[in-house]
Amino acid sequence: MNDGINIYALSLAIPVIVSLFLAARGLRSPYAGNGRLIALLMFSIAGWSACYGLELSATNMDDMLFWLKLEYVFIPYVTLLMFLVVQQYAGLGLFQKWKLLLYLLPIPILTMVLSITNEYHGLYYRNISLKTEGPISLLELEVGSWYYVHAVFSYVLIVAAIVLLVRKLIIQRSLFRNQLIYMLMALLIPTIFLSFY
Repeated sequence: MNDGINIYALSLAIPVIVSLFLAARGLRSPYAGNGRLIALLMFSIAGWSACYGLELSATNMDDMLFWLKLEYVFIPYVTLLMFLVVQQYAGLGLFQKWKLLLYLLPIPILTMVLSITNEYHGLYYRNISLKTEGPISLLELEVGSWYYVHAVFSYVLIVAAIVLLVRKLIIQRSLFRNQLIYMLMALLIPTIFLSFY
C-alpha cells in the first residue's frame, strides 16, 4: 500500500468544486425559483463526491465506514433530484411534480436509513470487509437485497428522464434544442460508466 498522496481521493475535489459552483449559480440565476432544484441536485453530488473522497483517503476501516454512511445522506436522492430537474425542464406542472415526489420519496428515504443502519440488518450490504491489496485500501462491499431495490429504482428514474428528454427533443424546434442535447449527454455518459462499474 502506498503512503503517499492519494490521487484517487484528491481527484474527487474536481466534481465537488464544479458541483458547488453550479449549485451557487442555480441559486443566483434570474430563474432562482427554478434553480433551487438544480442547486439541490448539485449540492447532493458535491456531498456524495466529498464523502467518497474522504472515504478513499481514510486509512482504517472505521473511518471508511463513517464516510460510507455519510455518502448515503446524499446518494439516494441524486437520481430522484435529477429526474425532477428533467421533469421541470420538460415543462411538467408543479402540482404533478410534488404529487409524484410523494410516491417516489419513500425509496430514497428507506435507502438512506437502511444503509446508515446496515450493521444491524445487512439489507443494504451483506458483508463489508477491507481490501488492502493495491495502491490504497478499499472497502469490499457484498451487496444485499435492498441495494438491488435502490439500483432498479435509480435506473427506472434515469430511463424515465431520458425518455422525457428524447420526447422533448423530438417536439422542440427552438434555440433550446442544444440544451436538450447537452442534458441528454449529461445523463447518458455517467449512466454508461455507472453501468460498467
